[in-house]
Amino acid sequence: MGVEDLVRWERATPPAEIEMNVGIRDVDNAVLSPFAVRAEGRRRKLRGAVYTAAGTLVEESLRLSGPGGLVVEDNPRSLPPEDLGRDMVHLRGTWLYGGHWMPEFGHFITETVTRLWPDPRPVAGVVYHRFVGTEAIKPWQTTLITRAGWGAAQTLVNTGWARVDHLVVPSRTVFLSSMVHPTAVRQWERMSPNAHTAGEPVFLSRSRLTSDPRRTRTDPLLDREFAARGFRVFHPQEHPVDEQIRVASQAPVLAGAVGSALHLSAFASPDCRTIELGDIRTRDRPHRPQRAIDAACGRLTAHVPYYEQDGARDISSTSHALDAIMKSS
Repeated sequence: MGVEDLVRWERATPPAEIEMNVGIRDVDNAVLSPFAVRAEGRRRKLRGAVYTAAGTLVEESLRLSGPGGLVVEDNPRSLPPEDLGRDMVHLRGTWLYGGHWMPEFGHFITETVTRLWPDPRPVAGVVYHRFVGTEAIKPWQTTLITRAGWGAAQTLVNTGWARVDHLVVPSRTVFLSSMVHPTAVRQWERMSPNAHTAGEPVFLSRSRLTSDPRRTRTDPLLDREFAARGFRVFHPQEHPVDEQIRVASQAPVLAGAVGSALHLSAFASPDCRTIELGDIRTRDRPHRPQRAIDAACGRLTAHVPYYEQDGARDISSTSHALDAIMKSS
């Protein structure tokens, strides 16, 4: 079996078919339990959720990961009276619950902004639970929140006990590594500039990310291979996030290694195709979160395995695979 039989365009399918009921729950005198995380083997168990005034868990607030997830929710289904009687921060008025404030770019695109799918409305603010990592608010996150329609509202990343007069809790629209609901796709479309004029194919390069543990010493050669095939070699970290989204939205083909940058395909045209280059994590199989995004958007995709030679990406085999893909267009 040759490369041509292994590497070709295929219609993306979701890693798992999961029933997702999307809606909004209004909770009066809601209680936010604090962020906490503990290790259990390779897994980390996460706490931090919304509860009713009587202490009952609001299931819509949970972060649910797909099969094999390494960070899983571990919230009790009810709170004891002593927790409900604690001194808490009081958030007055109506707030929107924004889920978890993800510190990583790809997770912010897939998990945080997709929780903000309700039509923007006047609220006192949007409150999030902290996630593993820092709760610091970075400029690129503020930009994405603004594009999602909630830039005018106060942003609060909560870490302790809090009580909210009235909390609007939208359900999740992404089941990580498994499935993306059409509501999430509409949210990404709302955030896209809708300037889907045909631009040039784009390769999202890692060659200048010298601290990236998944970068290999042959990545600069990979830039040349894509440039020779008419791709614009784009280094996302060197551009504002607005420009990253604009470039992705106009690309007829978006290529890149497995990871956060390729999640920019969420903002691409419906006709855009994606080429995913495997890395040391996904040597011969598509990355589940990326596959979920592309399936929800109805994309044709191609996965190039991680061909390795002397501890780095084998450029010759990768080049052969790219030729097979481009010939099959």
